[in-house]
Amino acid sequence: MTDITTMYAAARPESGALKRIRLLSYPFEFLFGILAVLQALAMISLIGAGAFYSGPYLRINPEGVWLLFDLADAPRDSIAIGSLPLVTLLAGAGAIIIIFGAAGMAYYNLSKLFSFYRRGIVFANQTVAMMRKCGFWLIFAALAPGLTQPLMRLVESPDRNWFHGHSLAQLIGGAALFVLAGVIALGREIERDQKGFI
Repeated sequence: MTDITTMYAAARPESGALKRIRLLSYPFEFLFGILAVLQALAMISLIGAGAFYSGPYLRINPEGVWLLFDLADAPRDSIAIGSLPLVTLLAGAGAIIIIFGAAGMAYYNLSKLFSFYRRGIVFANQTVAMMRKCGFWLIFAALAPGLTQPLMRLVESPDRNWFHGHSLAQLIGGAALFVLAGVIALGREIERDQKGFI
């Protein structure tokens, strides 16, 4: 079913403000699309490296994974990923899929949100729903490292880095999107009620 707001917006002349929103949405749609692709490539690269590389230059310690070019730079408490047991490698691959997949989904949905704005669909039901979806994936991406830690500890993975610096930004951004989606939904509800009284 076509959203009434979308039909109304299509029927009226485009305002200067809407033109600016559409124009400014292009780079953000592209940026978040690129970030989603980069997350997917990083996920595939890390899993592939863990599966096929057994040398000493890819290492892990409680702070995370290290790619080294000189073993003299290796953290003292790090071990080669290739020396980890298979069950630890499989659990690590699962954690990577969850962590990078959640961030990738957040960026993909943000790209879709800005594609709606680029097409002039700003205050429609689908944009409110997409904002909530983006908020969910950003919050999940922030919490994913912590959620996977019990599994990583169970398989005795050395990685103990469960909260990254960018996690706080993702958490705040996701929560803010939920609030903004609620504000827009409330504004539309008030507008409908006011039109009902006329």
